[in-house]
Amino acid sequence: MWLLNTSTAELKFFHNPSSVRYAILSHVWREHEQTFQDLQTLRAQFVSPDGSPRARASTKIRDCCLYAERAGYKWVWIDTCCIDKTSSAELSEAINSMYAWYAHADVCYAFLDDVRDKDNPYAHRSSFRRSRWWTRGWTLQELIAPKTVVFLSSSWHFIGTKHSLAHVVEEVSGVDRAVLVHERSLDDVSVARRMSWASRRHTTREEDRAYSLMGIFGVSMPTIYGEGPRAFIRLQQEALKAIPDQSIFAWGPILDNYPFACKGFATDSDRWKSPYTGVSPNDMQTLLAPSPVEFAAAGRIRPISITDLSHRLGIPLTNPYYKSTSYGIRTHLPIIPYQPTSTLSLTTPTNVSVAVLACEHEDGSLVLLFLRHKVGMQDEHYVGDFVDVGDDEIFTRAYFRVAFLASSAPSISQLSEVREVYIHSRPHNAMRVHLPQRALAGSDAVERINYSFLFPEWVLSRLSGEGFVPQDRPASNSSGDGLTLEMPVLPGLDVSAIFRLTRVTSVTFKCTEDARENFTITIGIGCMCQLTQKRRGFEAFWVDVSHSSLSHAGRLQMRQKWTAALGASGGCTRRHLTLSPVEFAGTRGTVRLTITPWGSSSFGGPAGQECNYVVDVELVASNDEDGEAGSISPIQQSSSTAAATLRRAVEMLWSLRK
Repeated sequence: MWLLNTSTAELKFFHNPSSVRYAILSHVWREHEQTFQDLQTLRAQFVSPDGSPRARASTKIRDCCLYAERAGYKWVWIDTCCIDKTSSAELSEAINSMYAWYAHADVCYAFLDDVRDKDNPYAHRSSFRRSRWWTRGWTLQELIAPKTVVFLSSSWHFIGTKHSLAHVVEEVSGVDRAVLVHERSLDDVSVARRMSWASRRHTTREEDRAYSLMGIFGVSMPTIYGEGPRAFIRLQQEALKAIPDQSIFAWGPILDNYPFACKGFATDSDRWKSPYTGVSPNDMQTLLAPSPVEFAAAGRIRPISITDLSHRLGIPLTNPYYKSTSYGIRTHLPIIPYQPTSTLSLTTPTNVSVAVLACEHEDGSLVLLFLRHKVGMQDEHYVGDFVDVGDDEIFTRAYFRVAFLASSAPSISQLSEVREVYIHSRPHNAMRVHLPQRALAGSDAVERINYSFLFPEWVLSRLSGEGFVPQDRPASNSSGDGLTLEMPVLPGLDVSAIFRLTRVTSVTFKCTEDARENFTITIGIGCMCQLTQKRRGFEAFWVDVSHSSLSHAGRLQMRQKWTAALGASGGCTRRHLTLSPVEFAGTRGTVRLTITPWGSSSFGGPAGQECNYVVDVELVASNDEDGEAGSISPIQQSSSTAAATLRRAVEMLWSLRK
């Protein structure tokens, strides 16, 4: 292990780093970081006794050395310059040893170069919470492994430690407080939960998504840059050898309350019309996940012992084994055949079985794995299938891998049997799955539900009086009936959650006098909340206001996968709808939105039915210190709000009568 002398910035190799007292740096790499070779070159240039390469080291290295030296440390380790990356053997050794190096360090300095001095970490939108440091793959182990982590601002000012800020760090990172402060061992945390911590982090090199997690799972493996996604498959294979935890299989789309939410498996999915080819379910058919992202919704799954599972199923079980073969991973699992619970089941899925995993949800529900027999092969299986979920009128055909067994489900012990199976562990090019959509009889059209958001004419008149008019207003909406935004979606809205898609509709209000900022109202659906918080109905929609015209890039960002809405803590950053007003502050005022269901607005109604909502927009000016015109007094504001409420009530009554 190479260490840096804090007074001279010279490198020295130590065969036993645990015998040395040293500090260690955790940071986000920027462009043009100084390397091992750069420091060796600087050392060669300073041959006089009084010369020191520290004076010509980069600002980050110099400041780190100075900070550690003032704290009494003679040695510090910095990953950018303390690894000879020209040596593949040394690089591989460093990556495999890095978790241990951080764990043995006396202190870890987490340098957050995008955090301002005097920033308040407890503030909801503090720069501390929004730092890039929380989004990087390598910093996860650098947060967990050291006993002491000191957070430093961009000017190397003390912010706090991970102990003093434990509750904030837990909220931002998603890592349990007990794990952060070393009150709970990583061995006591399920594989699925550890993976979920990494699901929202990214690395520059794809292979590093796996290599950065080796210490988290206590495994070692050769580093092979260029292998791509194969690195994460190898990581899971090594974890299977070291950790007896089947939650590693419980990733991807999860179906709640099996079997009662399930109407039937789509074993005849090829006959359903679909505009998609080769979508994400191709990668979901394997036993092992393609990336940590797939574990985003699996953080509440925990393992149970084989003895416990045997008792709950009422059948004898032995410890499972996993053997990699050319036909997939061979193992034995308790299997129950699919039992349709509704006469509405569309098919008789003779090729679908349900395996019971030795893990459970936090509420005690057993975790099930859907297995689909490979055509023509008795023992070979893929994972998951399309399932019809919903009520009698509206259901969505969506792809699920995993299900939670409903607590009210009848006993399955008499249905279970232990069977040896082969489950494919990585995707094959020949595997093709399509996203099916119900087709109307005798038509090529696809059933959809249309959600309409109406800006009544009296709202547009009020905004016009303030100098704002809708930009690019459709001609069909200029008849005096207001402005309507349409959002056609598939029935049930589950597809957007399962495939992590976002549907949006938006309108920009332009200031005619160029005296105030334009603002764009965007209403959308599809985010993390549909899986983790089970948002359904009216609250599934979210709204956003941008105090300027959205660029083309901005509109594309709104339509990104719902992972784009995740904050550093893993929580949803969207402003979801309630019946209460939602305010968005700008530099010159606040936009207040109130969205109310009206008419036939039952969420998830029959296909072809319109679900309607009224949108009320109020502009609340900023209160100037001098009380200039444009500020709204509390009496005026109360009167305006009361009038708006009265207008909404009249509008709703009119729509119901209509």
